[in-house]
Amino acid sequence: ADPQCISGATEKLVSDQGTFKKPVAIREINLYDTSNNLIELPAAALASLILHFQDDAKGFVASSQPLIRVETLSLWTLDCTRKLWVKLPGSRLDSFAQSVAAPIPHLSVFALIGSLDTDVSQVYAYPNPWKPRSGNPSRYGTLQGGITFTNIPSEGSLRIYTLSGERVIEIGFGSGALTVKWDGRNSQGS
Repeated sequence: ADPQCISGATEKLVSDQGTFKKPVAIREINLYDTSNNLIELPAAALASLILHFQDDAKGFVASSQPLIRVETLSLWTLDCTRKLWVKLPGSRLDSFAQSVAAPIPHLSVFALIGSLDTDVSQVYAYPNPWKPRSGNPSRYGTLQGGITFTNIPSEGSLRIYTLSGERVIEIGFGSGALTVKWDGRNSQGS
């Protein structure tokens, strides 16, 4: 495949959808006969492609920058006519085998591409409750340790409010941070 097509499609993807939409693996798959002539996949043929990745044991693709969460990976194919990456329907993640599989309609250039993780369903804070002056720091935390929010999405903002609905502070995060710490102070430092 034309390297300029690959780089053009990747530039478009990153420009449209952000830095989390970079290929983490690219493979060109072709079929040749014994005379080294390129063969097209027959229209009625059923084929499946599996691409592997390496997990860093923390839920991210190893060596990805920014950190790409494994659960966002899917298979894409290259459309050189339009210089676009096109997502393949039916991508299936196998975290145990560290692979993503999808049925493929033709042979081409394929990529394993992640996306921005926006899932907040697994976010939690600790220690909870936070009582830094309780005299029991192992259970209730310390002023220096603050409150830790973990399992945060790839990027976003943490907004903390009082019970009456007034904003205390907003803390932005990104680049695949795993946690956000809050020292218990408002935006004015009180």
